[in-house]
Amino acid sequence: MDIGRTDLVMRDELGRTIQQKKVSYVVEADIKGFFDHVHHDWLMRMLELRIADRRILRLIRRFLKGGEMPAKIAQSSGRPGSAGRSLESLSVD
Repeated sequence: MDIGRTDLVMRDELGRTIQQKKVSYVVEADIKGFFDHVHHDWLMRMLELRIADRRILRLIRRFLKGGEMPAKIAQSSGRPGSAGRSLESLSVD
């Protein structure tokens, strides 16, 4: 597995923080797993609380409905998690 420079810097910083400060817990989140199982209507309701721009909300809904695009061929599985990989790139940036 190829680890980018920013990943290494982040891991070094985390290691120093854990060693030098009192840490009660460390949380690791699997974003991919979240988007694979999130309910689309619930997600949109939560986003509407934070995002006022209807165009952005419409774009996100299109990502959710669009499904995965392996090998540049769109396929919609009809299940809530089908757009997870598309939304991951939006959430990380």
